[in-house]
Amino acid sequence: MNVNNEYRKTRSLKKTSLIASNPDINDYGFSIQIADNIEGIKSNFEFFATSAFPVIINNDMIAITVSALVLEKYNSIYFAFDVGKNTLEQIKSIVNTNDVHAEHAREDNERQPRSNWVLNFSGGTDSTLLRIMCPELVPYSIEFETEKKEEGNFLRVDSTISKKLGANSVITNARECLFPHYPIGYYNLGSLLFADKNNISLAADGRLMTDSIETIYYMLGLSSAVLDCSMSKVYDVQVVYPLIGMTWIGSNKLLYNLNSKIYNEMKDEYFSNVTPSFQTKYNFFIDEVITGKTRKIPYLPDIDILGTYEAPYIVKKIGVKKLSKHIKSIPEPMIKLANSLSLDFYEKYDPKALEHLPPDFSEYFQNKLKSAGMQLYTKQDYAEREQVFKELGTIV
Repeated sequence: MNVNNEYRKTRSLKKTSLIASNPDINDYGFSIQIADNIEGIKSNFEFFATSAFPVIINNDMIAITVSALVLEKYNSIYFAFDVGKNTLEQIKSIVNTNDVHAEHAREDNERQPRSNWVLNFSGGTDSTLLRIMCPELVPYSIEFETEKKEEGNFLRVDSTISKKLGANSVITNARECLFPHYPIGYYNLGSLLFADKNNISLAADGRLMTDSIETIYYMLGLSSAVLDCSMSKVYDVQVVYPLIGMTWIGSNKLLYNLNSKIYNEMKDEYFSNVTPSFQTKYNFFIDEVITGKTRKIPYLPDIDILGTYEAPYIVKKIGVKKLSKHIKSIPEPMIKLANSLSLDFYEKYDPKALEHLPPDFSEYFQNKLKSAGMQLYTKQDYAEREQVFKELGTIV
């Protein structure tokens, strides 16, 4: 099949059309050329499991993967290969358009009931916390390609933590692919690609409530297309975010309490390769609050952190005198806000997040929170969080 000929056809389709060519499939994954008629972009998207853990790849999973990569950018998507009718219907909800077609829409085979739960594992703080809290969940990890050898093989940078915690890795060039990528198109895909082989019904992801504006929407009770989509079933696999009930402070503190050795290994690795960024300064202060120690790092960037959601907590816990050595000016209203509230909610879990989980997994995870000593929000915590949101906008 000539992708250039098919690509030309998209010129006569809607202005924002995407076409996915016939994929090249092997025992460990696939590669596929995708093109759009907005900017004339054409790119080869690749997704491979490690040789130690081959996967079952089919056209439906490839169509799901491509859709998750681009999400809602396109008004029209055409797959130049056969895709199941039920899968096409699911894709319509992922990409938020009904204009989704395949060269041939075939009848789907009846799928067997599924029962296994897995963990989408990135090797970062939050998925590591989930791995330690929920050892029953088999971890699937994504390794992002950084560069290629001349012969076309992938160079991998394996996370030390990923190795220690036994994650099954999938390698992809998603970040180098020239198309948009969204949360559902990252670590989630590792578990989705293993769905058929391992009878997977649910994939837990380590995304936090403060990871992005999308999850903050959840806290404010607003609708979020990405969040709603990511919490729906994809290829009969429910993708859920059990940690959106806690903040970055809460997840780091809980990880430290459960396994300080793993926590310190992760932070040592992070700060030893530190670059002058906003995240460096932010992580430095959070780490000091959690451990009670000032970690030695090469430098702190001259970047303000007072616009962050966690700023009042940092001001309260670090103290104005010490922070003033690193931050030029701390607004008086910020100091007043920090001193007038307990701000304990930053370290707790919002139980409303459990309502977004399937009942059996919600009960399972609630027991894990209890075992880990994680406290739940009180009425005062909800009131303080609302006040922080309201006043932060004015202060910043």
